[in-house]
Amino acid sequence: MAKYQVSILTDKEFFKLAKSNPKYSEVDETNLGFADPENGKAYVRFSSWGDLMKGTVLHELEHLVEKDCPIADAHQDLANATRTAAAQQVQSAQAIADAQRGVITAQRGVQQASQSA
Repeated sequence: MAKYQVSILTDKEFFKLAKSNPKYSEVDETNLGFADPENGKAYVRFSSWGDLMKGTVLHELEHLVEKDCPIADAHQDLANATRTAAAQQVQSAQAIADAQRGVITAQRGVQQASQSA
């Protein structure tokens, strides 16, 4: 059975650690935590809002467990499919909005043409 470690860090400790290793270079002030599956460790920024910190700990543990979990690929496939579906919905909504703007513009053009005739 794999061993995992989660460290709760102050902001100062969290960012110092993130800057200490190039593989953590994408960690910035928007991150509440990050996991390093290679060494079985996760790091979470302290929050006085307990539920937020608990959720972040669980989320980072999921990243650690994924590599040892036989359903990790299925989980990733589902996450990718969800992101793709969401992106398609946004594109569809944008296309509908664009089409509606085009119809409104065309209607205004017809109204203006009929008023000037």
